[in-house]
Amino acid sequence: MRYAKIENNEVVQVDCNPREGFVEVDDSICCGMLFDGEDFSIPKPALPTIQEQIEALEAQQTPRLLREALEGQAYALGKLSEIEDAIQLLRILQ
Repeated sequence: MRYAKIENNEVVQVDCNPREGFVEVDDSICCGMLFDGEDFSIPKPALPTIQEQIEALEAQQTPRLLREALEGQAYALGKLSEIEDAIQLLRILQ
């Protein structure tokens, strides 16, 4: 058996030894899981906002990629085109 410390309905620490403030849990329980008072569950991942997705795409436009595109390298030109198309689509969805 394992023991978990739960704060604000979330498992924040797991230990193999019983400790004050910890509750006995199944071996499948790990940090980050949610506890509703009866059952443990895995939290749903937070999806990035459209703006965060745009920023992540813009970050891919590195100086090296831009330089290679200016040199006429097909890969860089294609990659920049793909990034720009994705950004434009996301802006339409905003």
